[in-house]
Amino acid sequence: MTDALQRCDPELLDELREVVIEMLDGLADAALAGRSLPDVERLDSMVVESTLAIVGDAMRSELVLRVPAPDAVALAAALGDDDPAGVTIDEACGVVSELCNVIAGSAKTLFDAETSLDVPRSIAIPLDSPRPLGAIDVEHALGHFAVHLGDARPE
Repeated sequence: MTDALQRCDPELLDELREVVIEMLDGLADAALAGRSLPDVERLDSMVVESTLAIVGDAMRSELVLRVPAPDAVALAAALGDDDPAGVTIDEACGVVSELCNVIAGSAKTLFDAETSLDVPRSIAIPLDSPRPLGAIDVEHALGHFAVHLGDARPE
């Protein structure tokens, strides 16, 4: 495990932000092929939160990804080439789970240990629910994303 991760070093947060932006840029280029996201005005009082554990031989960390529900619905609609009105919150949660999994797959390289990923869990919660302390915000053409990588702790 890196010393930077133990201290939540600003360099680590910058690296994590770059991981998220790189993944979102790739998604925008490959999966959406230049299409814009639809406007979604429903579910504006909800956020989709996905949590995934990163586990090593002697450590455990947790990645949390929060996406406003309208952004998650818009992404699900665009990726499925669907009408956003027909996208369920469960489908939006599924998309956020996949994003969380991809981000965690890249973020685990920030650890100096062999790690594996648990299956992400996503739920829709009220927008005003407490955010993880230390979450970083990433604004992107695909929406607003808040990402938190918990300090690694002995298992």
